[in-house]
Amino acid sequence: HASEINKMKQQISKLQSEKEKLSKSHTSLCKELHDVTEMNKSLEERIVVLQAQAEMYQKDCENERSHRERMISEVAKAKLTKSVKQEQHEDRMKQIQLESLQ
Repeated sequence: HASEINKMKQQISKLQSEKEKLSKSHTSLCKELHDVTEMNKSLEERIVVLQAQAEMYQKDCENERSHRERMISEVAKAKLTKSVKQEQHEDRMKQIQLESLQ
């Protein structure tokens, strides 16, 4: 009878020890889950910030491209205008020379 009681006490002791280990493991896993959840939140916030920055950068690039295209167009117009005026001036000079020869 006493040996059965001792066996049961040993078993109870063993089960309590196992329960404590599982409890510690559970607590550890809960903390790890909490940490990972916090890290995930932080990463999601960082993603939002990076997406906003990427959108701003893209708009800046589009504005810069548009500005550059306008400048190229204005320079081309200015060159064309200069060329036309130069031709008109040369034509006038030839006309004056022709008139002076007559």
